[in-house]
Amino acid sequence: MKGSSNSLSKKIKSFEKRYLENYLKDKQRLEDCAETLEELFKRSKAIHEIRSKVTLYKEFLKLLYEDDAVKLENNPLSCTKDYNQLQEVHNMTLKLWKILAYWKKRKTMCYTTPFIELDL
Repeated sequence: MKGSSNSLSKKIKSFEKRYLENYLKDKQRLEDCAETLEELFKRSKAIHEIRSKVTLYKEFLKLLYEDDAVKLENNPLSCTKDYNQLQEVHNMTLKLWKILAYWKKRKTMCYTTPFIELDL
């Protein structure tokens, strides 16, 4: 069980590394924030699949140690911690790109709208 959990944990870390390189380190993404947001929402599906696997491991562990709560607490799954971190990174990245898209839109509006007609 621990081997499978560690394997899933490695996959989650690898996914997180590619995710960070793709959405937070690539400066070319700033050109089209809306496209990046669309991709991030599609990535939510992949993260949901990871969550279902982590949930499956949790449920199996509960069944395995249903009579012994101490063993259940002493055998935490590494994939659970890694998934929670990935989910937090994803949520914060979504917030960041939503804010960037908003301010990019506001900047464009300020450049194209006459000063008197600006809705500030």
